[in-house]
Formats: sequence, structure tokens, C-alpha cells
Amino acid sequence: MNRIEKKAYQILKERGYLVEKPVRVKWHSVDFFGCWDFIACSDGEIRFIQVSSVKWTSRNKDYREKLEKFPCPPNCSKEYWYFNRKKKVFEIMQLK
Repeated sequence: MNRIEKKAYQILKERGYLVEKPVRVKWHSVDFFGCWDFIACSDGEIRFIQVSSVKWTSRNKDYREKLEKFPCPPNCSKEYWYFNRKKKVFEIMQLK
């Protein structure tokens, strides 16, 4: 887990979520379903979260479409967490 992912993980744990991160395989990580860094669960809610130091608009179109087209049941959310290094905070975007 890199530094930004560790910060996001701690935030989620402090808010009471059960957080799962995929296991690293030989010097690289494998995201859940090829999209998500974390799956966070609480009572009645599941959050699929991608953490990045790159703005959403700077990502290529195929990558953005892959995350947006991921099927999501009603009690779930898809989120893109961009870490703004200047402000030292996460800017959280809900995906459709």
C-alpha cells in the first residue's frame, strides 16, 4: 500500500468501515475487478473506492469509462478519491 492509500485506509477504518485491500502480487497490486483499490463495508452500505494522486479529468477516457460502467447495486457506491497534495486532503467524487 502506498502512502496515499494508507491515508484513505485509515480514514475509512476511523469511520467504522471494514476495509479490504487486494493482496500485492510480486511488486504490483491487483485491484478488485481491475478497478478498485478498496472495498469498504458498513451496515447496509458497500463502497468501491479508487484512490489516486491524479485528477479524474487527467485520466484517459477508457479508464474513466471502465469505472463508470462497473455495475453497482442500489446499496453500493463507486468513488474516486483524488489526493490533493497542495491542500493535503482527499477530494471525493461519486461516480454514476
